[in-house]
Amino acid sequence: MKRASIGSILVTTFFYLCCGCLGYAAFGSDAPGNLLTGFGLYGPYWLIDFANACIILHLLGGYQVLH
Repeated sequence: MKRASIGSILVTTFFYLCCGCLGYAAFGSDAPGNLLTGFGLYGPYWLIDFANACIILHLLGGYQVLH
């Protein structure tokens, strides 16, 4: 279980890091603060904030299983 947790945290971290780096490489300093709301989705900001909070909780849960 410990190896699976380490692997999943590494893969998830790599994925999010790639998204951030590729977004910055594509748009430079013109990249919006939040890619989901920066390009025409002006809808419910609370939903985007909730999704970001769920991602953080998911990663914290994986870290707790690891230790």
